[in-house]
Amino acid sequence: MRFGARSRILLSGYFGCGNLGDDLLLSAAIAGLRALAPETQFLVRDSGDIAQLRDLGINVIFTGIDGVLADSSRSKLFRLVRYLTQLANLLRSCRWLIFAGGTVFHDRNRAHSLIIQWIICRLARLFGVRIAALGVGVSDLSSTRARWLMRDIVRMSELFLVRDQAAQRQRRSALDDILLEPFRLE
Repeated sequence: MRFGARSRILLSGYFGCGNLGDDLLLSAAIAGLRALAPETQFLVRDSGDIAQLRDLGINVIFTGIDGVLADSSRSKLFRLVRYLTQLANLLRSCRWLIFAGGTVFHDRNRAHSLIIQWIICRLARLFGVRIAALGVGVSDLSSTRARWLMRDIVRMSELFLVRDQAAQRQRRSALDDILLEPFRLE
């Protein structure tokens, strides 16, 4: 199987973290997206614990990129710069950034995770990559900063589908007045 320029999708979530639920959601997302775009290569933003995910097909590449942020043997600045450099290299070859699985958007740990998600979206838009969220969770956002970050993420997205009423309330409260265009995987 051959993949041309920009025929890739970067899947983002808490994959390869040892959570079977998130990893099953990744499997379901790939199966659904593969039906829409069979010639696409899927890059997975993961933490490296992929033993239970190895059989998803030859067009699925696990990047292990989140392990860069978790490497406590390096300084925070070094990890962040290395992570963003590797992420930029991945995004340059992608057509879509798709968030899938679990509660991807939350402000636990002083919103560090939400800030990372926002940076990923900003980089994606910088490279002309389209953004979608498919059936994700959004936890209660307690700070003004978290609500602003969420609002901007939704604004950058072409499609933002949440998994339940609680997540819908958070999405709606973060962004009541923006209508998103219909989703087309091109």
